[in-house]
Amino acid sequence: MALSLPPFGWWPLAFAGFGALAVALGDQPVRRRLLIGAAFGLGQFTIGLWWMGEFNLAGSAAVVALQAAFLALAAALAPPGAGRAVALPAALVLVEAARGAWPFGGLPMAGAALGQVAGPLGATARVGGQLGLVVLAATTGVALAAAVGRRWTAAGVAAAVVVGGGLLGQVAPDGGSAEATLAVAAVQGGGARGFRAADVDEAQVFEAQLAASRLLQPPLDLVLWPEDVVDVEGPVGPTPDAAVVAAEARRLGATLVAGVIEGEPPAGGDPDGVGRFRNAAVGWGPGGDIVARYEKVRRVPFGEYIPGRAFFDRLADLSPVPRDAIAGSGPGLLRTPAGELGVLISYEVFFADRARAAVRARSAKNTS
Repeated sequence: MALSLPPFGWWPLAFAGFGALAVALGDQPVRRRLLIGAAFGLGQFTIGLWWMGEFNLAGSAAVVALQAAFLALAAALAPPGAGRAVALPAALVLVEAARGAWPFGGLPMAGAALGQVAGPLGATARVGGQLGLVVLAATTGVALAAAVGRRWTAAGVAAAVVVGGGLLGQVAPDGGSAEATLAVAAVQGGGARGFRAADVDEAQVFEAQLAASRLLQPPLDLVLWPEDVVDVEGPVGPTPDAAVVAAEARRLGATLVAGVIEGEPPAGGDPDGVGRFRNAAVGWGPGGDIVARYEKVRRVPFGEYIPGRAFFDRLADLSPVPRDAIAGSGPGLLRTPAGELGVLISYEVFFADRARAAVRARSAKNTS
């Protein structure tokens, strides 16, 4: 299962993984099912969330154990007998939904759906989202397990469900034809790799980004800079960095959207005395004025903020996350001269509600 996920992306292995889980569960009692599910989860998440160990090894181990517990619960909920063909995919979907919502707003990473985006079932996400992909991938595994056990009726019904879901995804509407086209440049400044954000000279990041951008020539409609390439203390508007970005937008005659970090000093209501910061996508118009702004709503727990910082500070080194992000609000919709732009900032791409919020905000405006 882990090797079906990015960065490996061998998506067929998810079907084999779910099939192996279904076979292993067999007619086992609930306690044994719990252990089997936990082992399955540890295999998936130890590899799938390996990168978290770069931030804090103890915290990473705790996260992996918690995520594995969700799969242990799914295995326990799938009873023995013929009903498992339905119960196992249903239980896996229930715990995947729970994993994406709790704790700390959820951690919908290293889930089976991510690997299926590159496979033949990917189009069904337009109909059922990531949970729909989990249903079909798990049902494929159930079909394989039934075939191994020579339960041909169950295998055929499960296979028919998967084929039907896959065909539905292929014929589902995809938004229709484009209303217009834009000339867009996506700029990545680059630089030395392998550093934590806390160890990087932000001035060098900004200069590298600016140097790469200056290779562009008009005509362009939209220029996109990535997250956290403009790092300032206080509101970005009056800063020298903002003046440089504004000049670049004027030179290109284009809307320029950049990822901005705005630091805030500790305030009287700050119980930890570490200060806060805002993570925003800010749009400069072709005339150099700031025309739009969106602040990230879904923050990365233990990456952009520490829940219960005073408690966890006793257990681990929190220096890689010296201050907490302030959660934004509202839909990620930037109304700019280049058009209305739906924005998700890094971690938010794992939460479909953030994309829907932007689309619905535009739809509401167009129908009002």
